[in-house]
Amino acid sequence: MHMYICLFCFFFFNSTTYDIFQRFPSSTAARSTFSLKSVIPRIKMTVKAMFFCAMALAGSVNAIEGGSNNNIPALEPLDVKLSPESFWEDFQNYNSTAELLQKWRVSRLGLRDSSTGETRLMYPAKWSLQQPYLLKSFDNDNCLNLETAQSAAMIGRTLENPLKIGDGSKLVVQYEVQLQRNIECGGAFMKLLPPMNETDLLRYSGGSVPFEIIFGPDKCQPYTNEVHFGLKKTNPITNKPEVKLLTNAPISGLDGDQTVRLYTLIMDSKSQDFEIRVDGKVVKVGNLLTEGIFDPPFHSPKKVPDLKAKKPKNWDEREFIPDPKATKPDYWDEDEPLMIPDDADVKPDSWDENMPEYIPEPNRSKPEWWEDSVDGEWVAPLVRNPQCFQIAGCGPWQPRMVENPDYWGPWNPPMIENPKYRGKWTPPLVDNPDYSEDLKPGNLENPIGVILFEFWSGSKDLLIDNLYLGHYVEEAELLGNKTFVPKKRIQDQQLEAEIIGHRGHIEHPKKPPTMFDHHEEKRNLFDRLSDHADRLLEKFSEQSSFVQNILGGSILVLILMLTSYFYLKVMFFQQGYSEGVKSKDKRSEKKQQSKESKFEPQLEQVDSEQLDTDSQSENADFNRRKAK
Repeated sequence: MHMYICLFCFFFFNSTTYDIFQRFPSSTAARSTFSLKSVIPRIKMTVKAMFFCAMALAGSVNAIEGGSNNNIPALEPLDVKLSPESFWEDFQNYNSTAELLQKWRVSRLGLRDSSTGETRLMYPAKWSLQQPYLLKSFDNDNCLNLETAQSAAMIGRTLENPLKIGDGSKLVVQYEVQLQRNIECGGAFMKLLPPMNETDLLRYSGGSVPFEIIFGPDKCQPYTNEVHFGLKKTNPITNKPEVKLLTNAPISGLDGDQTVRLYTLIMDSKSQDFEIRVDGKVVKVGNLLTEGIFDPPFHSPKKVPDLKAKKPKNWDEREFIPDPKATKPDYWDEDEPLMIPDDADVKPDSWDENMPEYIPEPNRSKPEWWEDSVDGEWVAPLVRNPQCFQIAGCGPWQPRMVENPDYWGPWNPPMIENPKYRGKWTPPLVDNPDYSEDLKPGNLENPIGVILFEFWSGSKDLLIDNLYLGHYVEEAELLGNKTFVPKKRIQDQQLEAEIIGHRGHIEHPKKPPTMFDHHEEKRNLFDRLSDHADRLLEKFSEQSSFVQNILGGSILVLILMLTSYFYLKVMFFQQGYSEGVKSKDKRSEKKQQSKESKFEPQLEQVDSEQLDTDSQSENADFNRRKAK
């Protein structure tokens, strides 16, 4: 369709241009009465034709390059039967963003600025229902879209059936994250909270309700770049909640390509084993009870240092001590200074020792508020004497200081190992009076009643999709195979096609130099221009399709304008040449006529009778010469 529009506009451009040439007068007399206003509408139509031709061609190029988008399969309804307690959200049951926000709530809590008194939202980031625009796998595949970047983001929804984790059950969490812009500092992790009503969710303020589990990617280098996994546990001694975070967590995966990512958490409350998967591949396996794997650990230590113990007086912690048998050598003189005056230094001739180096500031006067009886006698502050800068110096002269070659410094005896060294003292360990242990940390303290996303938004148009929460690994794997796997495959094919399309502009490795290279002549101008063109094409290929289409359309418009310009110049040149030839012929004809007119008046002035008399006399003379 774009090509047909392009051809139509091209022929229309030619016809309007030809019409303008026909309307342009050919004679000089007609040009004197010709008005440019009569062809302005035609010129406007020509410019519009050039513009639409360029846009249509750019659109056809875009359609050719993005022809694969026309083959994007439609998203088919997912026919999977899940257990009643499982939660599944693919965001396909919403027709608009307003309908989405009826289920997924954003906190409306405001914060007041104490300095200005203004009130702003605690979570100003905006959410919407959108489809991917960068790498699109299925048609009409709606996702939860985070529109705002560089702001605090929060959205959540309550579960109709809260999920209880304990008594040997498993917790399985799985969802997709897709970046459409690069991320520098931001997250995409979720928090699972205990049940609450929607009113409390609309007033959520971060720490108002402690979460049960935190899971998901977070990237803010150099501080963090990992998949968070943490559990909330209440300390039985202090009765305060503590967050136990996984140490040595796997990499977030937010710094790769912009294809979809699948994050899966499996936690078994029976064996206390856990497993983290990224894109279906296991990246972390462990047990909650393993010492050192969570910080702080799920149980307190059995032994603690005795706070009442004190270090014995005879405990020597010095590993090295001065040698008591060492003595200072006789030649060691500690009285010699480090720096001494230079005997070779001589005072310059222009140095004036009688001139003071500092003088009272002449422009300073005693302040009006100064009282001598209270403040004492006023003395002007001293400044450097400006006359000292005109000579070598003023004031008392002293030779410069140099290092003393006889300086030894203070003497210290050498260090030896301490025979009484007993090491660093530490207090002895005693039984922990506050000892507590949690042998089943996989049993959550409260049911999961709210799914919440709360993080700092570091990327615009971040997509979240295909969220699963339940007890069964089989359900999560089935959903991932039906949603993530085909989506990932299509996106990888799109990336591969894009890479192959750009491969032609990649510079190939240069051949190694040979022994005859130094005899070759320098590269000519054509080769250098060719290399420069290749580099420009490579940079052009690295741009997005939208930028390429805009540049291509602009270049096409420029070519059409230059073509029409030269076409007009040629037509005007031909018309001017023909007019010049005609005028030249007229000038030559007039010149010939003027030459003839110069001789005709002379012939008219001679009388005919006189001509006859002259001819008769000439004949008589000729006859006489002949007779002689």
